[in-house]
Amino acid sequence: MRSRSMFPKNLSTSGKPFINERTNTSFKGILALTQGKSRIDFENSVDVKSTDWLVNSVGEKLYVTELVSLSDSYKSCYYISEHDYNQSKQSNPAFSINATTIENSIIGTQTNATICLIPHLIDK
Repeated sequence: MRSRSMFPKNLSTSGKPFINERTNTSFKGILALTQGKSRIDFENSVDVKSTDWLVNSVGEKLYVTELVSLSDSYKSCYYISEHDYNQSKQSNPAFSINATTIENSIIGTQTNATICLIPHLIDK
């Protein structure tokens, strides 16, 4: 981990430019690798959130998967490439259940649900 006093100097000399698509703002960040996970270190004042898309200087899009505050001076975001993001979406299709006798029930996840009601069982 970089010391707090070295981070601003490293950022000004080694920082790479990024653009946050959500905010349309640019900032400098330092690319790093932690336990096989790609990350970008940047100043705490930069507005980056999980699920943001960042664009580097060669036009590659990076999807922010996690945000971590490392000190009073800077924080990090972990990211995956647009290619890896698209691959994960294709390999994890929406969950579905095919059932023939589910009555008056709710099927779904924490974010999506399907309500199955049998009309003749509903009080009118």
